[in-house]
Amino acid sequence: MDISKFSRQYLESLSTSDLMELSNDFGIDIPENLDRNFIIGELLEVSEEEGISEDNFNISDQTIDIPQKLPESYGKNMVRAILHNPAWAFVFWEVRKGGHDKLLLRANFFQKKEDEKSDDYYDIEIKSMCSSQYIMIPPEKKYFCIELYARKDGVFEKIDSTEKISIPTEGNEIKNIQPGQKTDFPPLVKLSGIEELLSSHYREHRQAF
Repeated sequence: MDISKFSRQYLESLSTSDLMELSNDFGIDIPENLDRNFIIGELLEVSEEEGISEDNFNISDQTIDIPQKLPESYGKNMVRAILHNPAWAFVFWEVRKGGHDKLLLRANFFQKKEDEKSDDYYDIEIKSMCSSQYIMIPPEKKYFCIELYARKDGVFEKIDSTEKISIPTEGNEIKNIQPGQKTDFPPLVKLSGIEELLSSHYREHRQAF
């Protein structure tokens, strides 16, 4: 995007994280926790240095229809997770501003869906300005859920949690496969190219067997 086309109205419509990202894209060094108005000022200053002032923009006075009712999720604390593959999950969250000084994700793992207590977990401290994170799933786990914690007055409190999400596991044909062993895969599995994949893996990594 050409920075010379930025207007104050456009920049004020962006979130603070988007403004920070734009600043990084155009090589503008912005100290952490800087007020968004200063960030907008820096972007406009660079825009004017490109030879086009914000006064040169034609801003439409067309009326914009504003919804009367905000989405139910607006202003709520939430965390969601999507399984990327059996080894990784993508986690994203949204938190109301104010009232906390640190956020934390807790990845819980279960062997059974009905288990109330996890048999394994680990914590991830969330960096400021961050709203998403890939998490690694340990092997041999069946289910996982993600909890979002916020620290206030030195104490962490859980503010939201995902439901338990099933982790697919490999079939016995893959789990028990041995070098040189002939396996009769189902036709649908053969279409995935598994036979050639296993053959090339053996040729290139057979010293590991």
